[in-house]
Amino acid sequence: MRCPRSALSVLYAAVILCVLPPVPGEAVAKLPDAMAAPADALFPCVPDSATLCLNHQRFQVTANFAVSSTDAGEAQVVRLTDDTGYLWFFSSDNIEIVVKVLDGCAINGHYWVFAGGLTNVDECLRVGAASRG
Repeated sequence: MRCPRSALSVLYAAVILCVLPPVPGEAVAKLPDAMAAPADALFPCVPDSATLCLNHQRFQVTANFAVSSTDAGEAQVVRLTDDTGYLWFFSSDNIEIVVKVLDGCAINGHYWVFAGGLTNVDECLRVGAASRG
């Protein structure tokens, strides 16, 4: 799916249904054997220079950008806290996108994704639930 031009120019917010297994140690109603599984089996997001893993590895955040057909690439990521990080395109001291994923399941049954674009460069931000193998 192609992202719309400058989709993050103002603010991006989304909700994701709380259908993912809980973090080990949390109350478990639907997945009783999830408690015994290793954390990386539950939430297999593997962070690297272009993949930000947030909210106990539940969510994977990536982005790409394009200035022209010849000047494009993957955003680089920096994790700030378990639920917050930022992405940069050209220089690590120039923040282009800030993203936060919060667990709002107890309030309305959803995870909340907030992101703000700090750029006029075309970008495509992808926030997805890490799959369970």
